[in-house]
Amino acid sequence: MSSPLSLLSQFTNSKELRKLFSPKKLEELARRTSFMERCRKLTASAFVHLCTFFEGADAYPTLEQMKAELLRFRIGMCKSSISERFVQSAVDFMRVLFKEVLATEFSRRWASEGLCQFADVIVADSSIFNLHSKCKDAFKGSGGGASDAAAKIQLCFGLVTSMVYELFLRQGVQSDSSHRFRDIVANALYLFDLGYFGADNFKAIMNGGAWFLSRYRYGTNLYRMDGRPITKRTLDRLVRRLKAGQTVDIQVLLSEQKIPVRLVLHKLPKPVGDEIRRKLRADKQKKCKDMSAERMAFCDVNAYITNLSEQQLPADRMRQTYGLRWQVEIMFKTWKSGMDMDKVGNIGPMQFQCMIYGHLIRMLLCCRIFWKTKLICWKEKGVELSEIKGIKLLATLVNEIRKWLVTRKRKNGGFLSEIWELLTKTCLKEAKKGDFTPFETIRNYA
Repeated sequence: MSSPLSLLSQFTNSKELRKLFSPKKLEELARRTSFMERCRKLTASAFVHLCTFFEGADAYPTLEQMKAELLRFRIGMCKSSISERFVQSAVDFMRVLFKEVLATEFSRRWASEGLCQFADVIVADSSIFNLHSKCKDAFKGSGGGASDAAAKIQLCFGLVTSMVYELFLRQGVQSDSSHRFRDIVANALYLFDLGYFGADNFKAIMNGGAWFLSRYRYGTNLYRMDGRPITKRTLDRLVRRLKAGQTVDIQVLLSEQKIPVRLVLHKLPKPVGDEIRRKLRADKQKKCKDMSAERMAFCDVNAYITNLSEQQLPADRMRQTYGLRWQVEIMFKTWKSGMDMDKVGNIGPMQFQCMIYGHLIRMLLCCRIFWKTKLICWKEKGVELSEIKGIKLLATLVNEIRKWLVTRKRKNGGFLSEIWELLTKTCLKEAKKGDFTPFETIRNYA
């Protein structure tokens, strides 16, 4: 049976990852970060287990639960002693381990051959979750009706190669608009929402030899190709003249930096525009801001900007292609509903950071196993797996993953064959009637 063998070929260098979780390597990392400068009762391996592979009912275990779990390692410690280990050097240790896992990649043999015209389709977004108020000095929240303490996870993920290009932790109060894309992947297509809309990001992507597709932010300065400005009044008049279902595709210069892009406007049916306005009013009421009549009228169109040519991406394919961005939202949903990453209890900032880096390590392991299986299943069988079902399933197999990587009680072949059977038989994606699955959308539109 070729498929399990194909999956096995993607993990031929898993020994590199196993080495990273070996007691010797973990002790080395602990000394390097000053977490353990001398022999202690609580070993680096046991600490990683508490933060990453703990299998209790709570995603963020209490000190009492940790105390009981350590007895499995024949380590007897009181709760106060365990609490004292969550210090800045422990955070540094877990952060370095997370970065090492993130940098350890597997084979990319099953990359985008024939799936689309781009090297990758990269989706970017962030997800925020509230913390206990005792974390507010380290992780500031928005306050007001929101939490005083919040954390945000920033992610850039390749749908075609299963590569995690960016993954890091930020304060909840930090805006997505402050993020700048780095290490641009040449010939990749970047999809992101208005939170990342900015001339600096557009120029960085273009200078890196890549492409972007974004919604247009109303009010951003536009110019004709000869440099003359396109006023809001002109744009509003154009929107009013369009009929439902009609599309206009024009070349413009964006912002004061005069970035050459295509502006594509697609007129929506009136009921759709009315529903968008209703949601927008509700959102703005929460933020105590008013919307102009012109901005409300602009809800009647889908407005996109891109540096792709009409030959690369015709206007009638933009909506479906941009819809692929929703996959990053699904990924965040699996992290929260499947892995309970947002179920943070009454813990302080140091313990939270140690635990969240452990969660991110666990998530990386599950996502890599799932996405390699997903890509192979699509390539060999033309069948697509469900992220929500797959990650939820793998989240229940944390102990088996630990046996595979950490204790080495499971061999590659047996473990990966079992994973293949479970995922391909119980986690098939069920698209709505008439809709394409994400890979079908990439194949047909991108």
